[in-house]
Amino acid sequence: MTPTYASSNGRLDIWWDNRSDFNANGEKAVFFGAMYDLKNWNLPGFAIGASYVYAWDAKPATWQSNPDAYYDKNRTIEESAYSLDAVYTIQDGRAKGTMFKLHFTEYDNHSDIPSWGGGYGNIFQDERDVKFMVIAPFTIF
Repeated sequence: MTPTYASSNGRLDIWWDNRSDFNANGEKAVFFGAMYDLKNWNLPGFAIGASYVYAWDAKPATWQSNPDAYYDKNRTIEESAYSLDAVYTIQDGRAKGTMFKLHFTEYDNHSDIPSWGGGYGNIFQDERDVKFMVIAPFTIF
């Protein structure tokens, strides 16, 4: 993440499906996710989903001019997270296509480094996150 843009109070932030961007220095990641449409169960518009991500080899930034006590240039850390989704999409009428989504994420930073410490400016400590989103399509012209 670019620290220059960190003052947007969230309005310019990219929303990552599993809370982290899994993009630290040298970090590698694997992501699996699936959604299942419940229309075959006589529940048109409803869907459920799950995803999992595992990341490894995250190294601290090399530009640390004044590193904290947790900084170790040889240290690498791992991150993982899973998410669960429940979705309903309106099927017809004026609000057709409007989506209501409940998204739960459990994120685990597999280290004892405090959030944004140790040279990891974009990695934070363990979090549990719940989001409720309403996504409404519209046409301007």
